[in-house]
Amino acid sequence: MEEVIDSILHKLTGKGLIIAEIPRLIRDVLNIVRDETGSSAVDVNRRLESLGWEEGILDGYTFELILFLLEQRGDKDIRAHTLH
Repeated sequence: MEEVIDSILHKLTGKGLIIAEIPRLIRDVLNIVRDETGSSAVDVNRRLESLGWEEGILDGYTFELILFLLEQRGDKDIRAHTLH
């Protein structure tokens, strides 16, 4: 699990986010995926942009890592609502 978190942090700080912003981004991703059936990385990025995040903040790999992290933390219904 630590490797997944490290990878997420590395990817997102590489896009210019500071560590303190990352939990908010992950919460926003969780809320978007829970609210929308069939969310893809493209769909989530569009919604994140409407919330004020930078355009294209998530690549597909980082999106998958976040979904994996959320699943492991107890949000088991995430995959059921997400298309790849």
